[in-house]
Amino acid sequence: MRIEQNAARQKTLAIALTALLLTGCATFSRDGGLDDVSAMTKERIGQTVQRGQSAEDAAAVQANVAPLLAQALTPDAAVRIALANNRGLQAAFAEMAQMAMGLMGFWVTHPKNPNFMRVDRDFVFLLGNYDIEPGSYTPKVNTMLDFNLWTINTRVFPGVDSMNVRQGDGSASAWAT
Repeated sequence: MRIEQNAARQKTLAIALTALLLTGCATFSRDGGLDDVSAMTKERIGQTVQRGQSAEDAAAVQANVAPLLAQALTPDAAVRIALANNRGLQAAFAEMAQMAMGLMGFWVTHPKNPNFMRVDRDFVFLLGNYDIEPGSYTPKVNTMLDFNLWTINTRVFPGVDSMNVRQGDGSASAWAT
């Protein structure tokens, strides 16, 4: 019985260490994958794309679009205007940045024997930290140490839910970053 418990613990530890090592191998592209998309777009249609991350970026895009609108519309100008003003495209760029930061979640497993460390309520907390410039909508994905926004389960205090349990209930919590 004790040998089986040790083997189960070693297997769990091996799985956890493997997952930890694999997550340590993750890397970020310089701009959440946008550089690759922009290069491919330039190669295929001769135009680059950029993500509007801040109010300054949006103003720069509009400054580039205004002269195009003041002239007779050419196919090339129409493509440039469409790439600059397409909200769906901008949303896709924001999604690429999210994927570059890593999609995360939890997996909660309970023991086979429900009487062993009885748990009535599970609480999982995914801590997030971001570097977001004022006026920007997306975080800088390459910032590793200098954060200015901290979240718990994607919410910023005071929007964090409380942990409610009844007296006598068993509870468990798991925290991850």
